[in-house]
Parts: sequence; structure tokens; C-alpha cells
Amino acid sequence: MLRFAPSQGYVFLLSNEAGHAMSVNLCQPDPYKACGACCGLYNIIGFSRRTCRRLLRNRTKAFLRDASIDDPNTLNRHYAHFRQREHGLVNLPILRNCPFLGTLPFHNNAPGCLLHPAINDGHDARNAGSYDQKTCGRYLCPAYALLDPLEQRLVIQACGRDAFLYGLVLNDLVLIRTLTEGVQEQLARPLDATDLDQPPFIRAVQRYFRLKTNWPFADPEAPIIGVFIPRAEDYFPSLDKLLITIDYQCLDAPTSRYDLLLRALGSVFEDAEELAQAVAIIYGAISTAANALQQRPRP
Repeated sequence: MLRFAPSQGYVFLLSNEAGHAMSVNLCQPDPYKACGACCGLYNIIGFSRRTCRRLLRNRTKAFLRDASIDDPNTLNRHYAHFRQREHGLVNLPILRNCPFLGTLPFHNNAPGCLLHPAINDGHDARNAGSYDQKTCGRYLCPAYALLDPLEQRLVIQACGRDAFLYGLVLNDLVLIRTLTEGVQEQLARPLDATDLDQPPFIRAVQRYFRLKTNWPFADPEAPIIGVFIPRAEDYFPSLDKLLITIDYQCLDAPTSRYDLLLRALGSVFEDAEELAQAVAIIYGAISTAANALQQRPRP
């Protein structure tokens, strides 16, 4: 029988189990959101909030109806069915899309592993998924190493209860670092923990982060899923070759200071005017965040 019920208290459904000391669990930082990027949540051609939600809902519904955590045969059938069904949707074959990443109704419908022992009375069936149990339990994504503690907290707070946005942002160092460095440049000082206590600043950061979901110049078929990072070859050997490039010479424009971010957003421009509009949007969003701190009341 399928157990599939929450254990007592707060559950880290996509947590690291290697015993590493972590200042925060980025995989599931609070009861409202979790990141399913390493399980392929965003690795879908032309993905959107709606398509990802439908994908997770369909997997979960089929799992609850047809599979049993105690029966490997039903798990294997579920895996094979959805691997075949979703084959044509995969964006980057180098990344794995696990059919057992679903939604957890009792956990605010955040993404979660349907095979995780925390929701199956300690029964661990993750060997039936796209990764084995050891990999699932020990893997730490680059965000743990590349984001400093303040940046980690900033992403968690600014994404609020939006699990879809959270996973996208967490895996885009360029998006995060462009903001933090831009704000610090305008403030002429480093960000500190007290800045994260300013609601106007957090709201402005959230609007900036939402460029990931409403970027007007995005190519919907671009092979960008939010994992682009400097020296990408260190993590995904072929990813950099798949990134969009911007032909500034054809646009008769100099290389933008935001080139990496424009590429990570999957930008395509018809002319220099559109490029200028894109740069203005980014600069304006960063300035709004900086101004929110410049106007903060002094103690």
C-alpha cells in the first residue's frame, strides 16, 4: 500500500543527507517552496508555470492511482510510462527529468520527491528514480557553493511562497549576482543583513527576479533553464555551447554590460532599439531596488 503521508513536523523533501553543515537548506528552505531543478522541473522545451504545474500534477495523480511504494514493478511502470510520455519535451538531454518529482498537496503543492522516505514512513524507494538514493541524498547544487549566505537569504525571502520562481532564480547565479553587484555599486557600499529586513527592498528584488518569468525578449525555444553560470563547463560540459549568443555587430551596438544576463534570459532582439529597451528594464529594476535602500529610515 502507498503510505504517502507527511511525517511529524516540517519535512525537507529534497534535502541533503550527507551530513554537511549547511547554514540553510536551499533544496527546501521553508514550508512553501522547494527547488526541483536538479530533478528536471524546468528542463522542458518552452516550459511555463502552467506546463510545469500540469506536468507535476499528472505525475502525482498517476502515482497515487497506480503505484505502490512497496511494489517495485508499479514504480518501474510509472517510470517507464512517463519517460516515454515526456521524451519529446526534454530540453537538455544532459540533464535528467525524474518522473517521481511531483506535487505534495499537504505541503502547499510545492515540488517534492514522491519516493522520499520522509513522506513514506521511512521507506526509501529513490533507487527507482532517475538518480539512485545515494546521489539524491548527497548531491549539492552549485548554488550552495556559489551563493554567499546573504544572497541565499535574499533569494529565499524575495521569492516568498512562489516555488516556481524560487527554483528558477536559485539556479541562475548571473541573475542574482547582477542584482547584488548593481545595487552595491549604486549604494557605494556592500549589502548587509539589515537590508533584507526592508520590505520595499524585498518587493523590488522580487519584481527583478520575475524577469525570469516575464522577460519580453525571451526566445521560448532557447535552451536556457536557469542553470547558466560563469565557467559553466565546470558543471555542465556542453551547456555553454547551447547558450544563445547576441550578435551585437548585426545590431550595430556595443556589447552590453548585461550580456551574460541577456543571454541567460534567452534574449533575441530585432534591432538596437529593442536591445536598449532590455537594458533599460534591467537597469531600472536594479535602480528601484537600490533606491528602496537609499530611502530607508536611518536608526
